[in-house]
Amino acid sequence: MLNCKQLTELATSYMEGALDPATSRRVEAHLGTCQGCRTWLEQLALAARLVRSLPPPEVTDEARDAALRRFQAWKAASASGRAPAAAEGRVPHRAQAGSGRRVAVALLAVVGVAALLVLVARKPSIAPGDWAVAGGLTLAAIGLAALVRRLTARFAATAVSAALVAALVRGGAGSWDLAGGLECLITEVAAAGGLVAVGWLAARRRLDPGDLGVWAVAGALAGDAALHVTCGAHGSLTHLALFHVGGVLLTAVLAIWAARRARGAPVAA
Repeated sequence: MLNCKQLTELATSYMEGALDPATSRRVEAHLGTCQGCRTWLEQLALAARLVRSLPPPEVTDEARDAALRRFQAWKAASASGRAPAAAEGRVPHRAQAGSGRRVAVALLAVVGVAALLVLVARKPSIAPGDWAVAGGLTLAAIGLAALVRRLTARFAATAVSAALVAALVRGGAGSWDLAGGLECLITEVAAAGGLVAVGWLAARRRLDPGDLGVWAVAGALAGDAALHVTCGAHGSLTHLALFHVGGVLLTAVLAIWAARRARGAPVAA
């Protein structure tokens, strides 16, 4: 004999006469011994009759056209891999609030990471040029973390280019030390990890792997910004190119690899 759960799964088909005779007899045998299921089936039948008695909904031409526009926008957005925009160019209030919150978190996180690295440094630079370059890199990191939604090769190239421009602006002739360079490299990677953690927590653990990659590269840029006033070898173009720019590049490559791996996409060699 059927139990109550099995009967609820077969109820609609039974009411429509779509069950085979043997299964229908099993349903009727259960109904003969179970008052609860009989009452539930009667309520289900009553609800079905009431729904059939309702007049068909009237859909105006404007409502139909609006629904079609929204569907077409959703279909186009799905094909391009982007979130669908609101109908007629309007952004929902919640989306605006979420965007503003993301910008605020990016501002605080990037500035916080850079400031922390400067505060723990032994002898920060006092040269205005170093601080100007650091400020420019910090603004670049804020903009990237706040405005870009997904890590792409173009985004990674933009971040690495910002680090390279900063190196060319302030770098000059000078030697480089491997131990000091590795310390700078580790500092940038650690800053990247710190910003990823902040972004992940701020988004309530709902960030896409591509979003995490954006925050990682922005964190590396924030670390590079701090190193322009804390690194003792920041006047050497060789050191900047190998370790400061190299740290941002390494973070970008690792972030792209991790994002593709997380999505199950093939990783380019």
